[in-house]
Amino acid sequence: MFREEKNTGSFITGLLTGSVLGGITALLFAPKSGKEFRQDISNKSTELYDDANHLIVKAKDKTSMMLSDASDKAEV
Repeated sequence: MFREEKNTGSFITGLLTGSVLGGITALLFAPKSGKEFRQDISNKSTELYDDANHLIVKAKDKTSMMLSDASDKAEV
């Protein structure tokens, strides 16, 4: 069982590493000027920041709902 979990973790780590390296390579070899490249990076970082904030808000809401439900069940 542990061996399967280790293999799965290794696979996921490899997949993420390959994805990041592939993305960086694609950006570096894209035929764009420096100004366009910097603008793309800025746009993508803003998009990722917004997505992360959205996920944080959703997680806080879900946590709040779970705590409320747990509190209600504890009172019964």
